[in-house]
Amino acid sequence: MDRFFLGPGSMGPIYGVQVSDDDLLDLFETTDIESAASAFVRALPHPNRIAQIIDGEIRPPFCDGKPDFVRILVFLCWMQVTGLRQQADRNFRDILEGYFNHRFQGLAGLNRLWSSLQEFLETKHSVHLALPSAMPHSRIGRTIRISFPTWRDQRVLAKLHAAIESRYQLNELVIGNRIRNSQTFAGSPISFKYAFEQWDLARLEGDLAAADMPFWRAWRETLQGSSQNELEAIESEYCEIELFSVAPDGRTSPVIDLIAHEDRLRPELWAFVKKGWVFMDDLGLGRFRSNTKPGSPTLLVTAAHLAKFHSSAIRSVRPLRNGWSLVTFINNGMPEQRQTSSVPTSLRWVEGIRVGGALLGRAPLTPALQFTGEIWPEVTVEAASISCIVVDGKLTLPSGSYRGRLTGTLDGIQRSVNLVEQASESDSGSRQILDDQNEFSEDGLLFGTIPTDIPGPSAFWSGERHATNMLLSTICEGLYAKSMRGLAMSTAVGIIARVVRSVADCPSPWTILRALSDAGWFDLTILRHVPARRLLLRPTTVSIMPTDPTRCWIDGPTPDAVQARLAATAVACGGTFESVGAIGEWGLPRFFVRFATTSQLEEFVARSRLGKYVNGSVATPVNTVDEKLTLEGYAVGAVWNQLTGFFDRVAEAPATGLIRYERTEGNASHVFSSRLAGMPETRVRSPSLAILAHISRMSVSAMFVRRNALVAKAPRLFLPSSWARWLAAKVSCNPAPVQIDGRWDYLYPVDEASLRALSILLKIDHATMNSTSIWVPYFGTSRSRRDRSVFDAKSGIAVANRVRNGAPT
Repeated sequence: MDRFFLGPGSMGPIYGVQVSDDDLLDLFETTDIESAASAFVRALPHPNRIAQIIDGEIRPPFCDGKPDFVRILVFLCWMQVTGLRQQADRNFRDILEGYFNHRFQGLAGLNRLWSSLQEFLETKHSVHLALPSAMPHSRIGRTIRISFPTWRDQRVLAKLHAAIESRYQLNELVIGNRIRNSQTFAGSPISFKYAFEQWDLARLEGDLAAADMPFWRAWRETLQGSSQNELEAIESEYCEIELFSVAPDGRTSPVIDLIAHEDRLRPELWAFVKKGWVFMDDLGLGRFRSNTKPGSPTLLVTAAHLAKFHSSAIRSVRPLRNGWSLVTFINNGMPEQRQTSSVPTSLRWVEGIRVGGALLGRAPLTPALQFTGEIWPEVTVEAASISCIVVDGKLTLPSGSYRGRLTGTLDGIQRSVNLVEQASESDSGSRQILDDQNEFSEDGLLFGTIPTDIPGPSAFWSGERHATNMLLSTICEGLYAKSMRGLAMSTAVGIIARVVRSVADCPSPWTILRALSDAGWFDLTILRHVPARRLLLRPTTVSIMPTDPTRCWIDGPTPDAVQARLAATAVACGGTFESVGAIGEWGLPRFFVRFATTSQLEEFVARSRLGKYVNGSVATPVNTVDEKLTLEGYAVGAVWNQLTGFFDRVAEAPATGLIRYERTEGNASHVFSSRLAGMPETRVRSPSLAILAHISRMSVSAMFVRRNALVAKAPRLFLPSSWARWLAAKVSCNPAPVQIDGRWDYLYPVDEASLRALSILLKIDHATMNSTSIWVPYFGTSRSRRDRSVFDAKSGIAVANRVRNGAPT
């Protein structure tokens, strides 16, 4: 009772009874499962008494007010999942009679036993035992559905096994995302769902015990007991190719005869082996891994198949043993790979953002229904009809979040996709990092630098904060789902434009993207050999505050899934997960975790599995930045217009100004040259850095302070993102575009200490920082005020007499 009902019930409703062989070994203090099973049978009542109870011949027995049949129910759950059960044994009655050598009749009393136990737990211990439906097995249905993992659960695990690539089969994050987001597992047995939810909650909390929970044990046993090996071709030190069989846990064994490995390879892969050709993905460094999806130009083929192709279609052939060869084709693979879709184009879902096996259900980033004809399709979400809106000739869902099956129906044809409300947390190991050989940050030489090396927040910004706009949250979920392997800047801007196109007045997509970069979500990069840009997802990190060892802050991308996981981990460690708003509604919040003791905080840092925040190197003044680039092979392209912030085309280079040089041959990135009278010429590759450095070299203020916020004096002028992230961490407030007097200005929250550090590197007009004329406060309290604002010439702003919001607690 305590081990299998009262203990689990103290943490929430009981949806399944999980009795493993390890439990029996522990209970009967032995290391032999057969001995434990025999002891368990001896501990039960006489078979005749058991038959009377489970056949319903007598009422459920109680002793001293406690149910005297719990051991019987626990035994019935265990016998279905024990490793002693033969795989072919699926008949409940036969398994039961095999232990007692006794014939059980109707088993009509089982449901009554469960109901009596449910009532006892509810009334005496306030524990809710959620019993599954008995149907369609009216007598044994509850008993066979409440234990885990039965053969029904193992069938679901086998289906999960077939759906996940071998390299991800021990990745907890991938497993959790696939089960939550795939419609395939929506109809799983309730015992499977319960076991998974218990494990997933422990995983979210960072609990190491998740690796020993029933769901993960059953999953490991599925991997160990199945034929799910992959093939891997590895180049030896003498450039010969050797073939290996790779198990899900990473163990490898050489393959001498590929045909003899049928019992080890996964069925989908074996089907291709029988055909005589296998797709091989190039993993780099002379390694190739088998794959069952077309698209790779490298294949493992037999000599018979290789003879069918002309030598002009083959790039290289590397022979292996027993008539197989590793072949790379010129035209991206064999003709058998070419597949055409048989789905009619008259009705289909388009423009969706994939999240595992589903699509993102955040409108307006939900998929759109494309159709032909004058009759409108019917659109439903989980069988509930939806009134769609027409955008560019396609039906789109109205604003909101959706989860479940999205179906479009037209003339008897149905097209369905699965929707999830949020992006799945991505595995940090598959994140694309910045490659200095192929790209560089938009910050240029200032990438990774900070104005001062003093870590941690210096002050809590005292200005007015705002909750994040829901549209911005939708943008974040969409970009996070798309950018794990890098995302073209044009695609990112297109996603933002889709979200804000229905808003009458909002910041430009480029400014919104800058706010996300400055909040630590993305690195904005420029390709070296192509004049194009892309964004890279940054890591999520944690850092302990030096001024308060019981608090830490989270930096980097924090979509809803990451927030939920970190919040669950914080609560499990005895802390609270907090957020503070940005300077405007088009900015992102910052997240903190607070604990009572330092040991709780250290446990959270260990459980969270986040990287540590890395402090940058101290920056140099902006007006000294120079990459010493040559202009050989470049020609004048455009010159910077100080009024608009854009570059205007010119035929000849002016004597002074910021000039953009373009490559005359090839597609290398541009070079920006700053020319000023009486000063040496400087050249950089980043346009943002070029504008900032050029203005700084003009010996004028690049920015000014307005109400404790830093504002640029020229269009398209921004701080380097590395500095913006440092500043946001210092004042615990992210920057954002804010509408002031009908114009969108980009505001950076700032305090006195941060302003002094920035002023060393950049000329800033900070006369308005906390500065007002002495008569303004008296005017605000005078009877003639009458709720009017007044222009303060000293600060250069209009002062309104209203109470400002204090700092959030």
